Amino acid sequence: MTETRTTVALSRDEARVLWLAQRVLPILSRLPRYEKSWLAADALAALSVWALLVPQGLAYATIAGVPVEYGLYTGLAALVAYALFGTSKQLVQGGAGVVDAVGGGIFTTVREAVATLSARRGEL
Repeated sequence: MTETRTTVALSRDEARVLWLAQRVLPILSRLPRYEKSWLAADALAALSVWALLVPQGLAYATIAGVPVEYGLYTGLAALVAYALFGTSKQLVQGGAGVVDAVGGGIFTTVREAVATLSARRGEL
């Protein structure tokens, strides 16, 4: 079964807008070439990423001292953003241990400083 693709002549301005849109949103150039036969493998890959991302997001949110839901939101937002703006079909998305440890330390320090300032403000 072969598909026929229709070619449409674009004006220079339309071609420029399309080119810019594809540069900003690479998914616009990849999606028309997506083959239905890839869907099963992509669904399995999505489940695999989800199985790793959920506990990782929960753990990193706990380390950072923020509600665990934030870890889930961050993971989902990162995946959606990369699907739209990413330039590679292959991706390993997730927190890097060193970056998350440093970020967790910073967030903890800031949270403690804010708590200290709030307590001092209450004393005045």
